[in-house]
Amino acid sequence: MAMRKIQDYQHSPWLRPAEAAEYIGVSLSTIKRWLRDGDITARKVSPRIVLIDRHALDDWINQHNAPDNVQAIANEMIAKIRRAL
Repeated sequence: MAMRKIQDYQHSPWLRPAEAAEYIGVSLSTIKRWLRDGDITARKVSPRIVLIDRHALDDWINQHNAPDNVQAIANEMIAKIRRAL
């Protein structure tokens, strides 16, 4: 899949998980974990296409004091998962 430029994300209300990861500066695995854990939501439009509402993602990021705090949140979630294993 050809990646859109970051400025293109400002005009699209929907992002694929890889685009969302690039948009907020985290890894794809972080986005997938947040989706799996229910921290962020997405719409599955076909068996292979998952779309994340950019506005909902922006709101979630703002609630968690990101982008400054994204790494801290990710580290906290990783620690929680490791404790559960």
